[in-house]
Parts: sequence; structure tokens; C-alpha cells
Amino acid sequence: MTDGAGTPLEALVTAGQDHESVSFEALMDTVRVRGSGGRRRPNAVAGDKGYSYPRIRRWLSRRAIEAVIPTR
Repeated sequence: MTDGAGTPLEALVTAGQDHESVSFEALMDTVRVRGSGGRRRPNAVAGDKGYSYPRIRRWLSRRAIEAVIPTR
């Protein structure tokens, strides 16, 4: 995972056959960013169509994080 400037924030290594969306929540729970007003989560998350799952969109929505992910 990187920030908007491409600076690495976190990495998670999984088995090769696992789709990265399976580990999305676990990875997001490890990342903390500094934001205005002490916010510790990102304002938005960008991803490719592989992250366009209702489960991921709900997870982001519940945390008031904008999903910048194209639909499949």
C-alpha cells in the first residue's frame, strides 16, 4: 500500500494463489495516516476493478472512506 505520492506505507505478503482483495481489511487495519483533525484513516482509497466487491465498499463506507474503485 502506498500513499498518494507513491510512498510505501505497508506491505502484506500472502500465498500466491490468494487474491489480494481477501487481505484488504487486514492490510487497511494496519495502516495509520496523519490527517486533519487527528483522523487516522485515509480520506480515500484507490484500487483497480479487483477491489470492486460489495464487502470492500461497505467496509470503506462504514469508515467514511471514499472508494475510488471502478465497477466491474
